[in-house]
Amino acid sequence: MCAIDDFVVLTQSENAQITFCKQCKSFSLAFKSSCASFSASELDQFRKMLETLSPVDYNYHMMGEAMAIIRNSMSSLGLCLTPDDTQELIGVIRESLTLFEAFEVIYR
Repeated sequence: MCAIDDFVVLTQSENAQITFCKQCKSFSLAFKSSCASFSASELDQFRKMLETLSPVDYNYHMMGEAMAIIRNSMSSLGLCLTPDDTQELIGVIRESLTLFEAFEVIYR
């Protein structure tokens, strides 16, 4: 997450917010109690990966819900997502990337 206070909120939902830092040119995704930073291509890759999840991927049962665990193979930390969480993230990522394209045209 960028500590510079020169960002624009691209999209926001009940559980998620995606901002773009004008200085370091990175996207910050805050989802529930997690956060991550991405380049534009990384954010799009993350969206594509989420879109490939199928019902069989939600095979972890925690807190009474079926969840998929998304994690980097180099880390023991993961993101637990229900199917609804996944759809919400896909939606906010799509919206933010679309708004970012408009933002670039207007403010270039």
